Amino acid sequence: PPPPAALAAQVAVPVGRKPPSHGLPRPPLSMTEPDPPARLGPRRRLHAALMPDHTRAATLVWWAVVLCGGAALAVALAQLLGRPVEVWLQVAAGTAIAILAGLFPVRIPGVKPRLAVGEIFFFLLLLRHGPAAAVVAAAAAGFAASYRSGLRWTHRIGAPAMSVLAMGAAGLAHKALIGPDPGSGPLLIFGTIAVALGCFALNALLVAAMGRLRGGERLLRHGGFTGIGR
Repeated sequence: PPPPAALAAQVAVPVGRKPPSHGLPRPPLSMTEPDPPARLGPRRRLHAALMPDHTRAATLVWWAVVLCGGAALAVALAQLLGRPVEVWLQVAAGTAIAILAGLFPVRIPGVKPRLAVGEIFFFLLLLRHGPAAAVVAAAAAGFAASYRSGLRWTHRIGAPAMSVLAMGAAGLAHKALIGPDPGSGPLLIFGTIAVALGCFALNALLVAAMGRLRGGERLLRHGGFTGIGR
C-alpha cells in the first residue's frame, strides 16, 4: 500500500485534476475494461453481434446447419431453373398458402416446434414436382415464420436452414423409397406418411439439439438421443 504521505497528497488534489500516481503501476487494460469492438477481429465481431450467448459447440453446429442448408437450397434452386414457368407458379402458390396456414400453428406439448397445416403443401409439391420444389417452399415458409416469431437473426436464419435440411432429407428418402415402384398406391401413401413423420422428427431433433448446446448441456444423456427432447 502507498505510504500515508501519498494518501494525504491524493486527498489534497483539487477538483478537476487527476491525482498523481506516485509511481504505482496501473492495472492492465484487460483487467479493468473489456476489449472495445474496434479491437476485435471480424470473426469475433460477427459472433458478438449474432450469437453472444452461444457456446462454442452451439456456434459450430449453427454454422454447420446454416452452410449445409444454404448449399441444399442452392442445389434446389439450380434444379428448378430449367423448369417451366408453370412449375414456378405452382411453387409460389404452394409457398404462399403454406405461409398463410403457418399463421395458425398447432402446439404439441413437450416439444418446441409447432405443427402447421401448411406443411401439407410441401409434400404436395414433393409429390408433384420433386424434392427441389418442396425444399424451396420449405425455405421460404420457414423464413417467413421465423421472421415473425423471433427477433434474433440466429433464429431467423437457423430455423429455415433446419427446415431445408429436414425437407431435403425427406425428399431424398421419398425418392429412394418410391422410385422402384412409383405406380404402387399403397407404397406411395404409406411411404409419404413415413417420410413426413421422419421429416418432422428430424426438424424437432435439430431444434432441441441446438437449444441444449446453447445452454451448455450435453446432447446424449438419459438414454441416448431420446434425452434430447426432454
